[in-house]
Amino acid sequence: CLDIACSLGATINEGRDELQPLTDYVFLGIRFRHDTGCVCLSEKCVEKLTLVQACFQAGFRSLEDILWTFGVCVWASAVLGLERSSLYYIYKFVRRRQRQKTPGSLAVWPCIVDRWESWIRLLLSNQPCQVLRPRQPQYVIFTDASDDGWGAVIFDKNGNGDTIMGDHWSPIDASRHISLRELMVVRLAFSRWIQRGVSVVVFMDNTTAIGQLRRGRSNAFLANSELRRLKMVIESKHLTITGFQYVRSAENHADYWSREGLRILQLASTEGHGLLEGHRSVPFEDPFASN
Repeated sequence: CLDIACSLGATINEGRDELQPLTDYVFLGIRFRHDTGCVCLSEKCVEKLTLVQACFQAGFRSLEDILWTFGVCVWASAVLGLERSSLYYIYKFVRRRQRQKTPGSLAVWPCIVDRWESWIRLLLSNQPCQVLRPRQPQYVIFTDASDDGWGAVIFDKNGNGDTIMGDHWSPIDASRHISLRELMVVRLAFSRWIQRGVSVVVFMDNTTAIGQLRRGRSNAFLANSELRRLKMVIESKHLTITGFQYVRSAENHADYWSREGLRILQLASTEGHGLLEGHRSVPFEDPFASN
């Protein structure tokens, strides 16, 4: 093999065992810190954000200025792991300006000026984002929404007992779009769950809701507001979400409890419990068993 490599002009590093792997480096505008498991923006990216701030303060002169400023801010937010559900009207402003067929006013809506300036200042602070998360979550949560109500099944991977919860919708909530109700289930499950400071993975059977949860924002106002409320619950309980994953309805453990199982949960509530704990209704197949 060495002879073949030499004949092809390849250089063999015989001292490779002496090399020390990098733990702090910049790649594609992102600074990676393997010693802390964090990422942040590189110095050049911070300089670009300074130009973005100057462009915003001077006022947009073209649609290209708007799209460039917005694009840099969105990219930097994704790197730093910032939630974007609070930026709903900024996204709406950019969409409106992008869709207008004739050149119109490029002035930023007064209602979003302070929000956009705060957004840029937050990006310039360049707070590191923790990206190395537990590969194996401590809890696996299945959630489901139906026309009757909602259900959630929480499996404790440490074998300390499982939790089943659910409830009927109010007349107002029952009339909401199914994707919005799917988001509400996640928030309700986390709100009623007593655990704090643990890592979880969420399985659900609605791809629209999963996409919104992964992005952290939605073009729909009500869904965007629900994402903000969910974010507050997650932060208040110090939960680490390792992912939002898709599961078929036939394999969703919460599917039964959002429908027929509501009667059982209702009986539990009348007895003062409110939910079922330490009960495994069906055999649990670990989604990560094959990984």
